[in-house]
Amino acid sequence: MNHREKRACLNCGTELRGAFCDQCGQRELDLNESLGLLLKTAAGDLFSFDSRLLRTLRPLLTRPGLLTQTYLAGKRARFVPPFRLYIFISFAFFLSLTFSDYSVIKQEKEGDINFILSPGDGASDPTDAGPDDPQSGLGGATRNQQLVGFFDRFEQLVTRDTARFNSTLIERMGQLLILLVPAFALFLKAVYRNRQRSFVYHLVHSLHIHSFAFLLFLVGLGLALTIPMVRPFVTDIAFLIVAVYLLISLRRVYGGRRWVTVLRLALLVFVHLVTLLAIMIAILIVSIYFTD
Repeated sequence: MNHREKRACLNCGTELRGAFCDQCGQRELDLNESLGLLLKTAAGDLFSFDSRLLRTLRPLLTRPGLLTQTYLAGKRARFVPPFRLYIFISFAFFLSLTFSDYSVIKQEKEGDINFILSPGDGASDPTDAGPDDPQSGLGGATRNQQLVGFFDRFEQLVTRDTARFNSTLIERMGQLLILLVPAFALFLKAVYRNRQRSFVYHLVHSLHIHSFAFLLFLVGLGLALTIPMVRPFVTDIAFLIVAVYLLISLRRVYGGRRWVTVLRLALLVFVHLVTLLAIMIAILIVSIYFTD
């Protein structure tokens, strides 16, 4: 009897009835057979991902909400899974951002740092507080000293090596902005209350929305680098497109009246921007205190 007539999966031990295991899904591949077979398998996996990526990007870009709707309906084999899609696109975006000339913080000249919070602005010297100043107490002085120390540390890092600090900020953004995805899913669940829709339902939609946003910003980054005259408008246009895309996607995935959807969109955008601001502040604090 040929030893290949009855064979078992090397991963879980289940008897094989074809090229793939019925139990764990692993493909049968004998690495001792030939290099050609190994290369053929690798090429097949690569082209399979490429074809699935193209089939995924088409509805993601041109039909807001359709990819989510199709995926949740159970037609998933043709598309890249939502989480893998998000990781792939966000990684491409932050990698491109790292090698571009874009900066989160810029030092225009010596002592002049272009950022939302300028070091030292609005922070008075604790020694200048008068005896009747409520901040002149021990607690107020301590808080003032902590604030001044924070800005001093920030200015020191930026002045010493602006490029390195920007690189650290972008790296932290890539790590922490993923928190926006489950946060937005929670907001969707709160706005669209329906017991039949689980958190995963909204999470899939959130992953697709953020994948589209990062892909759009990636394209915008490319345009800004190749056509300098559009650079001042790219971000504003991208945010506008994302808002319109989200409106159409909400209507397609959840339904509902148009004006109600617009109100829900406004609430979602507001809460999401507040969350984004909180995460960006956290990223700044982590980058300042955990950078050598």
